[in-house]
Amino acid sequence: MSDSQFMRFFYVASFNAIATAIWTALIIIPPDIVNLRLPQIISTGSAGTWFFVGYITFMTVGCAGILGCGTVHHIISTVKNKTPNSKVTWLGLILWEIGLVGSTWLLGWSGFVGGTGLLNGLPIPQIHESIVGYVNPIGILIGIAILGFLISIVNVYVALARK
Repeated sequence: MSDSQFMRFFYVASFNAIATAIWTALIIIPPDIVNLRLPQIISTGSAGTWFFVGYITFMTVGCAGILGCGTVHHIISTVKNKTPNSKVTWLGLILWEIGLVGSTWLLGWSGFVGGTGLLNGLPIPQIHESIVGYVNPIGILIGIAILGFLISIVNVYVALARK
Protein backbone atom coordinates (compact mmCIF):
# COMPACT_ATOMS: atom_id res chain seq x y z
CA MET A 1 0.00 0.00 0.00
CA SER A 2 2.76 2.49 0.86
CA ASP A 3 4.50 1.85 -2.45
CA SER A 4 1.39 2.92 -4.36
CA GLN A 5 1.14 6.09 -2.25
CA PHE A 6 4.80 6.86 -2.84
CA MET A 7 4.34 6.27 -6.57
CA ARG A 8 1.53 8.86 -6.67
CA PHE A 9 3.95 11.47 -5.36
CA PHE A 10 6.69 10.16 -7.64
CA TYR A 11 4.53 10.49 -10.77
CA VAL A 12 3.39 14.01 -9.87
CA ALA A 13 6.98 15.05 -9.10
CA SER A 14 8.09 13.48 -12.41
CA PHE A 15 5.44 15.44 -14.32
CA ASN A 16 6.66 18.58 -12.57
CA ALA A 17 10.28 17.75 -13.43
CA ILE A 18 9.37 17.43 -17.12
CA ALA A 19 7.45 20.73 -16.97
CA THR A 20 10.46 22.33 -15.24
CA ALA A 21 12.75 21.06 -18.00
CA ILE A 22 10.47 22.62 -20.62
CA TRP A 23 10.30 25.89 -18.65
CA THR A 24 14.11 25.86 -18.39
CA ALA A 25 14.46 25.20 -22.12
CA LEU A 26 12.25 28.22 -22.84
CA ILE A 27 14.58 30.36 -20.73
CA ILE A 28 17.80 29.18 -22.40
CA ILE A 29 16.54 28.81 -25.98
CA PRO A 30 18.72 30.92 -28.29
CA PRO A 31 17.03 34.17 -29.36
CA ASP A 32 17.64 33.42 -33.04
CA ILE A 33 15.26 30.42 -32.70
CA VAL A 34 12.50 32.02 -30.63
CA ASN A 35 13.05 35.42 -29.08
CA LEU A 36 11.05 35.19 -25.85
CA ARG A 37 13.63 37.42 -24.12
CA LEU A 38 13.22 35.43 -20.88
CA PRO A 39 16.79 36.02 -19.62
CA GLN A 40 16.31 39.75 -20.20
CA ILE A 41 12.92 39.67 -18.45
CA ILE A 42 14.45 37.94 -15.43
CA SER A 43 17.35 40.40 -15.32
CA THR A 44 15.09 43.46 -15.46
CA GLY A 45 14.03 42.79 -11.87
CA SER A 46 10.80 44.48 -10.81
CA ALA A 47 7.83 42.72 -12.44
CA GLY A 48 10.15 40.33 -14.28
CA THR A 49 11.12 38.89 -10.90
CA TRP A 50 7.67 37.33 -10.67
CA PHE A 51 8.64 35.08 -13.58
CA PHE A 52 11.76 33.87 -11.78
CA VAL A 53 9.96 33.38 -8.45
CA GLY A 54 7.30 31.26 -10.17
CA TYR A 55 9.95 29.18 -11.92
CA ILE A 56 12.09 28.56 -8.82
CA THR A 57 9.09 27.82 -6.61
CA PHE A 58 7.67 25.36 -9.13
CA MET A 59 11.05 23.65 -9.42
CA THR A 60 11.70 23.31 -5.69
CA VAL A 61 8.21 22.66 -4.33
CA GLY A 62 6.91 20.81 -7.37
CA CYS A 63 9.84 18.45 -7.70
CA ALA A 64 11.78 18.19 -4.45
CA GLY A 65 8.91 19.08 -2.11
CA ILE A 66 6.39 16.66 -3.52
CA LEU A 67 8.94 13.87 -3.85
CA GLY A 68 10.06 14.52 -0.27
CA CYS A 69 6.50 14.25 1.01
CA GLY A 70 6.10 10.97 -0.88
CA THR A 71 9.31 9.72 0.71
CA VAL A 72 7.90 10.56 4.15
CA HIS A 73 4.78 8.53 3.32
CA HIS A 74 6.98 5.60 2.27
CA ILE A 75 9.20 5.79 5.36
CA ILE A 76 6.23 5.96 7.72
CA SER A 77 4.73 2.90 6.04
CA THR A 78 7.91 0.83 6.04
CA VAL A 79 9.55 1.89 9.32
CA LYS A 80 6.47 2.39 11.47
CA ASN A 81 4.25 -0.06 9.56
CA LYS A 82 1.51 2.58 9.42
CA THR A 83 -0.05 3.77 6.19
CA PRO A 84 -1.72 7.16 5.76
CA ASN A 85 -5.32 7.12 4.52
CA SER A 86 -5.27 6.59 0.76
CA LYS A 87 -8.21 8.87 -0.08
CA VAL A 88 -6.84 11.67 2.08
CA THR A 89 -3.44 11.21 0.42
CA TRP A 90 -5.08 11.68 -2.99
CA LEU A 91 -7.02 14.74 -1.80
CA GLY A 92 -3.93 16.41 -0.35
CA LEU A 93 -1.80 15.67 -3.40
CA ILE A 94 -4.41 16.87 -5.90
CA LEU A 95 -5.06 20.12 -4.02
CA TRP A 96 -1.34 20.68 -3.58
CA GLU A 97 -0.66 20.18 -7.29
CA ILE A 98 -3.58 22.35 -8.45
CA GLY A 99 -2.50 25.17 -6.17
CA LEU A 100 1.17 24.79 -7.02
CA VAL A 101 0.76 24.66 -10.80
CA GLY A 102 -1.83 27.42 -10.85
CA SER A 103 0.04 29.84 -8.60
CA THR A 104 3.53 29.35 -10.02
CA TRP A 105 2.46 29.38 -13.65
CA LEU A 106 0.39 32.53 -13.06
CA LEU A 107 3.39 34.07 -11.32
CA GLY A 108 5.50 33.14 -14.34
CA TRP A 109 2.97 34.50 -16.81
CA SER A 110 2.46 37.77 -14.94
CA GLY A 111 6.25 38.17 -14.69
CA PHE A 112 6.50 37.59 -18.43
CA VAL A 113 3.80 40.18 -19.10
CA GLY A 114 5.31 42.72 -16.70
CA GLY A 115 8.89 42.08 -17.76
CA THR A 116 7.97 42.38 -21.43
CA GLY A 117 6.33 45.69 -20.63
CA LEU A 118 9.50 46.90 -18.93
CA LEU A 119 11.64 45.83 -21.89
CA ASN A 120 9.26 47.59 -24.26
CA GLY A 121 9.52 50.81 -22.25
CA LEU A 122 5.96 50.91 -20.96
CA PRO A 123 5.32 53.24 -18.02
CA ILE A 124 5.30 51.55 -14.59
CA PRO A 125 1.62 52.40 -13.90
CA GLN A 126 0.61 50.69 -17.15
CA ILE A 127 2.70 47.62 -16.27
CA HIS A 128 1.13 47.56 -12.82
CA GLU A 129 -2.35 47.62 -14.36
CA SER A 130 -1.42 44.73 -16.66
CA ILE A 131 -0.41 42.43 -13.79
CA VAL A 132 -2.37 43.53 -10.72
CA GLY A 133 -5.30 41.30 -11.69
CA TYR A 134 -3.14 38.23 -11.11
CA VAL A 135 -2.48 38.97 -7.43
CA ASN A 136 -5.72 37.61 -5.94
CA PRO A 137 -5.90 34.43 -8.07
CA ILE A 138 -2.26 33.69 -7.22
CA GLY A 139 -3.01 34.18 -3.52
CA ILE A 140 -6.05 31.88 -3.68
CA LEU A 141 -4.04 29.21 -5.49
CA ILE A 142 -1.23 29.48 -2.95
CA GLY A 143 -3.85 28.92 -0.25
CA ILE A 144 -5.07 25.81 -2.08
CA ALA A 145 -1.49 24.51 -2.33
CA ILE A 146 -0.90 25.10 1.38
CA LEU A 147 -4.19 23.38 2.22
CA GLY A 148 -3.16 20.34 0.16
CA PHE A 149 0.23 20.22 1.85
CA LEU A 150 -1.31 20.51 5.32
CA ILE A 151 -3.79 17.74 4.52
CA SER A 152 -0.85 15.55 3.50
CA ILE A 153 1.09 16.28 6.68
CA VAL A 154 -1.90 15.86 9.01
CA ASN A 155 -2.67 12.58 7.24
CA VAL A 156 0.83 11.34 8.13
CA TYR A 157 0.46 12.40 11.77
CA VAL A 158 -2.96 10.73 12.05
CA ALA A 159 -1.44 7.53 10.68
CA LEU A 160 1.39 7.74 13.21
CA ALA A 161 -1.07 8.31 16.08
CA ARG A 162 -3.10 5.19 15.21
CA LYS A 163 -2.45 2.16 17.39
